[in-house]
Amino acid sequence: MDDLALLHDLVDGPLPTADDLAHARAEVVAGLTTTRRRRVPFAIIGASALATAAAVIATVTLTRVEPPAAATPGSAADVLSRAHAFLESHADAPAPRGDQYFYLHQFRRETWMSVDDEHDTVIRLEDGTERITGGCVDGRRAMQLELKADPPWYQDCTPYPAMNHLLAGQSGGMAEVLRGSYLPQVVQRALRGDFPAGTPEVVPDLVDADGRHVIGVLWPLDPTREKDDPFKRMVFDKNTYEYLGTPEAAFSRPVVVDEPRERP
Repeated sequence: MDDLALLHDLVDGPLPTADDLAHARAEVVAGLTTTRRRRVPFAIIGASALATAAAVIATVTLTRVEPPAAATPGSAADVLSRAHAFLESHADAPAPRGDQYFYLHQFRRETWMSVDDEHDTVIRLEDGTERITGGCVDGRRAMQLELKADPPWYQDCTPYPAMNHLLAGQSGGMAEVLRGSYLPQVVQRALRGDFPAGTPEVVPDLVDADGRHVIGVLWPLDPTREKDDPFKRMVFDKNTYEYLGTPEAAFSRPVVVDEPRERP
């Protein structure tokens, strides 16, 4: 049974006109928006009024609008703002012990960097080969330990803690490292809102060189420059917005581990 047939059964008389519906609709809306309700005796509501109200409710139901779906990152500024918030949320990690290591996965190589520079630092290249440099102890450092020379080749040294490498000459401590002081300069500036020239392309689902599905924020490279900055092409984790490098090369934040060759 359709709505018109139902109304014919409910109403003993003519159907409400368009003017009747408009008037009743206005009364219904006014009743929904007022803070006080007037009680009306049920006896005065006739079949015709019930039919009119039913028609109005049917009209309202048919024109109901569904709520919008959850928004997704739609601009470079939005993605970079979230990436900056990710760094800030990790800036209060405790300082590492001297006998621990910073693990970094950058440029398709892994590095385990001695925190106090008094323990071996290990670099593993993409092909699996390693470069091992001894810690600086008593003013001497063993070099190229991967060659297993006997005796090792030593070099005079002064300890240079890993924090100095990561801060790249800047003042600060672990918090500054975790806020991104180790990042390429163009990335640091972009996270602060100082964007490179040009209009970036935002790619919501990009596959990087490591096979990860990431968000890409890609500023165009300048064809007139022989070596434009490749870090203008940035990729981020799709869930946390952590900076992950470029589409061509990974660039992870430093993570503290206890042993060389240990991954987080």
